[in-house]
Amino acid sequence: MNPQRLKLKNIRAFEEAELDFTGVAAATLTGVNGAGKSTIVESILRGLFSDGPTILPNRMVRMGADDGSIEMDFEHNLSSYRVIRKGGKKSDLQFLMRNGEGWHPLSGTTAAETQGKINELLAMDEDLFLNSSCVMQGGSAGICTARPAERKAVMYRIYERELARYQELHEKSKARWKSLDIAMSTKMAQVEMLRDRLESRV
Repeated sequence: MNPQRLKLKNIRAFEEAELDFTGVAAATLTGVNGAGKSTIVESILRGLFSDGPTILPNRMVRMGADDGSIEMDFEHNLSSYRVIRKGGKKSDLQFLMRNGEGWHPLSGTTAAETQGKINELLAMDEDLFLNSSCVMQGGSAGICTARPAERKAVMYRIYERELARYQELHEKSKARWKSLDIAMSTKMAQVEMLRDRLESRV
């Protein structure tokens, strides 16, 4: 997953802000205390994942504003997606995918179903994201401080799909090898039969 654009409206210190991450492989946020560095990082987190049952926690909505929103575009597996979260008096969660005609909705019938679709696409939930990809202020990546067994569990969750795919390919290869071995044995038996026939005619 590669973030492409982050748009904030009434999110903490930001009345309105838009950041373009297109082509950015790595970035460092610098600024004085209170400039909003942590808000940007947390907005990426909250752009992708709900805070439990809450689409967008009220603590992130700018003081004095009725509503706040986070709009995040990202690329994943060569496709473009957009998540729009609104919190405050009116909450809403939208999940979209770009196609040739614009943005196509992928949202479910409920916010929980929509969040499940986002998690399924990314093959991770908030806990795995925090343990593998994102370090919040005052914390550390769980994978760095975890015990060996815990790190192993995190790594397995990260590569679970790839491991399952490898296992599937391994099983298919074994079945193919067995099929070829049977076919080879059959052909060898046929060759022996033809050889015996030729020898009997000589």
